[in-house]
Amino acid sequence: MASTNWKDLQKTAKEATEAIPPGDYLVQVESAEYAEASTGKDMIKLKVRILEGAYKGRPIFTNLVLAPESGFALNLFFARIMGLGVTQSHLDDEISVQAMPEIMKDRIAMAKVEKDKPYQGQERTQITTFTDPGADVMQPSSAGGIGGLGSNDAFASGGLGSEF
Repeated sequence: MASTNWKDLQKTAKEATEAIPPGDYLVQVESAEYAEASTGKDMIKLKVRILEGAYKGRPIFTNLVLAPESGFALNLFFARIMGLGVTQSHLDDEISVQAMPEIMKDRIAMAKVEKDKPYQGQERTQITTFTDPGADVMQPSSAGGIGGLGSNDAFASGGLGSEF
């Protein structure tokens, strides 16, 4: 029977619950899936992973909720999805929110992380925006895998602003 390395497991548990300091982090979308929020609204559940720096390899989870009744929430939703590769032409073609996660998978972006209110005594952070990381970052092609150098289409085509 294999022995359990409790120190390593405790270290992993501690790191997983430590809030990532506010700042800008280069991330890659590891998973993206459509879900329905408890409110019945459309939602995209994301898991991104930090690609560099002291927190390299750490996951961050966030939800993008489509709330049509709130202009502010809509503005935030559009800025975030466009920072993850959904373009104005996708919206003009009336892409469904259910199809958006496929566009976001493997996408590389800059994530702006800010402090969130504590939950059950634990410090938390949240991603407030995703932005184009610049022309030097390889992006996934629409056929899968990594495409050529270049910026995200949403920003190249003058999509919504990236910061609030």
